Amino acid sequence: VREVGFGSFEGNNFSSVALPGKLQLLGGEAFRECQYLSGEVRIPSSIVTLPIRCFQDCPLITGVVLPKNMKTIEEDAFSNDMYIKTIVCENPEPPYLDVNAFRNVVKTQVNVEVPKEGLQYYKNNRTWRLQLIKI
Repeated sequence: VREVGFGSFEGNNFSSVALPGKLQLLGGEAFRECQYLSGEVRIPSSIVTLPIRCFQDCPLITGVVLPKNMKTIEEDAFSNDMYIKTIVCENPEPPYLDVNAFRNVVKTQVNVEVPKEGLQYYKNNRTWRLQLIKI
């Protein structure tokens, strides 16, 4: 699989997803409203943009791993995913983060892990600070 198109799996009932390492395109709303999708979502290094509403309304996701080359996290990418507890950002430079990317996520319960050499960049980035206060 090289592409997961817009809305491809929207509303499906599966409980986990393993995105292939050679995935080239992840479309907007691809996994939107997957109510039973749970556990950790690991984005492959081939993906540099998390599109609009990609994992919106997946309330059982508990963790997200973003690859080192992640550049952009678009609007509502993980909004309403209230049980996210851990976000691992492997990129030492903060990716662009839309102000609503993690809307309605309980920010006080989220632990954001970033590379040590990038910690100050994340803390100084206004959007990351406002969205996810426990960096």
